[in-house]
Amino acid sequence: MTQEEKNIFIQPKRRSVRQRSGFNVGGGKTGSECLIDQTDKYQILGKELKINFEDTDVLFSKLFLENTYFYASGLYLYSNEDMIISGSICINSQKNGANSIVENHTQSIIKNTWNRIGFHVEDNTILENVKYKVNVNFIILSKKENSKVEIFGFQSGPVIYYKDRGSYKKNFEEKTELYKPEIYYLPFRSLSISNAKNCGKGVIVRKSCNRCARFLPIDIKNELNPLGFSNHCKKRAPCKHNAFGRYIIENPENVNLLPQDLQGQVKTFLGKKYFTTHFGYQLECRTCKKFEVNAPLNPLRNKAQHHEDGSRRRAFERMIIELTNMDVVKNYRTTHKKEFQDSIWEKFNKKCFACGKSLQKVSNMDIDHTLPLAYLWPLDETATCLCKTCNSSKHDLFPAEFSLYSKEKIKQLSTITGIPLLILASEKRIVNKKIAILLVKNVSWLFDNFLARRDYQKIKKGKRISDLIYKALQKVLVPENIDLLELYFKKENKYPRTITLN
Repeated sequence: MTQEEKNIFIQPKRRSVRQRSGFNVGGGKTGSECLIDQTDKYQILGKELKINFEDTDVLFSKLFLENTYFYASGLYLYSNEDMIISGSICINSQKNGANSIVENHTQSIIKNTWNRIGFHVEDNTILENVKYKVNVNFIILSKKENSKVEIFGFQSGPVIYYKDRGSYKKNFEEKTELYKPEIYYLPFRSLSISNAKNCGKGVIVRKSCNRCARFLPIDIKNELNPLGFSNHCKKRAPCKHNAFGRYIIENPENVNLLPQDLQGQVKTFLGKKYFTTHFGYQLECRTCKKFEVNAPLNPLRNKAQHHEDGSRRRAFERMIIELTNMDVVKNYRTTHKKEFQDSIWEKFNKKCFACGKSLQKVSNMDIDHTLPLAYLWPLDETATCLCKTCNSSKHDLFPAEFSLYSKEKIKQLSTITGIPLLILASEKRIVNKKIAILLVKNVSWLFDNFLARRDYQKIKKGKRISDLIYKALQKVLVPENIDLLELYFKKENKYPRTITLN
């Protein structure tokens, strides 16, 4: 065995778990297996590709222990061009032919990355003992003639996973858009394509979930793009954890399907072939993680823990405003004779910059910091207009880390916001040096004034708020070789009393 192989397959020492969910793995898979599959490539004849599917003899099940019924459909789509996909679901009773309900869905397709498409129709008039016929249609619209698309994993059917899971309803309803189509737990189906010709095969890797045992796709060319699974070592890549970063290939005969630039990610150990990833993925798919892990764990967290992140963010915002003596958002109306949120909304043509979704009202918009507040970048005119779903996905990522931002979109973002492209395109997390310098100059103020305030000295469930703020602040300053505590001691010849010293 080579040293490289030893480094890859050495079993790391696992840390003890912080808390347990009470749920056991039961899917028959470990989460460390994968399949190499083929996708279908199509050339659109003109500007419109149609997908049709007819589902007959459909029987529905009551969901969430309520009089609620879902029929859902979805797929994964890759394109080299920006496109629009629209879909519709029409349910008809085979008994009387009357329409039960028709649901329509429209979504922008982001080019050069795999897109997750999914939507459902919900009805409370369905009869469980009646067979229905369902027609599903997708239309892919391209701005250019004869564009090409790649399709995988078409799924369609009545949702039955939540039949006896009444406690899952709240978690299903919260941020459902982030988890489609995996959230429906549907089987893959064959489909009918028109206005297009098949022009070959592509390749996709599917990883197993250790809860539901489904094999769901991962984006092997853009690992930060979450399809079926969330990353494991996003901030500490490369992932060196065996179970999370490499997966035994259950159909090794398909290894040759991988393009040449990905062949190096296949490793052999003890006669078995493994596919390795840079960032690694969670063992559970994103939906099982939501329902089976996060949901049971969250009630174990106390109220103070739920508000910790919000407290730190508000403290960072307040600290930056006072250090710079500038509150752009608060003073925007006075300086520009216009509301701040209206300005950002209009600057981005009333659309989500990430997915292109039209935002009809200002209230539909979330204002993104563009560069994360966690790294001391304030909210100002450089903010980005995002829809609520995309803003939730971006969280505290830098633009270059966000899967929905291509290199071209980052260039556009630089033009719109005025932030230098060198900063936006950087793969390194950049701290706002201006604020870092101000913190060094005002270190006594930070500890003796800012953190000494009554709200920050409160102790909630054994944690002092000032400790949380200081630790979060010091964490981002470590790469800048700034030690706030040491600087304070050199200046005051004592340690501050406003934080807890270990």
